Amino acid sequence: MQEKRPLGSFEVAMDAIKHGKEQVVKSFTYFDSRDDFSYERAYAAHRNFYEIFSAGDLCCLYFEVEHYSPNQFYVDGSPSDNKLAITIATICHEAKCQWPA
Repeated sequence: MQEKRPLGSFEVAMDAIKHGKEQVVKSFTYFDSRDDFSYERAYAAHRNFYEIFSAGDLCCLYFEVEHYSPNQFYVDGSPSDNKLAITIATICHEAKCQWPA
């Protein structure tokens, strides 16, 4: 697949259900652009995609952080807890320790 995909495209793995069985397997494909990937992912029923980074390719560090609580905000719009802020601060601190400027 790597040899056949268009220049500038990128590969992803995704969770799929094996036909005839209730077994989760990985399926591999590529998208022509990150915009195409974002569009497809937004409308996908199951959003378990895993980008595959090729050796030597530069990439951006990103985290998908989700925070669930019964009430994330008070009526006045202020956050009901600081768990999300603490998580983001921890990620920033650890990244700066790992890769100082």
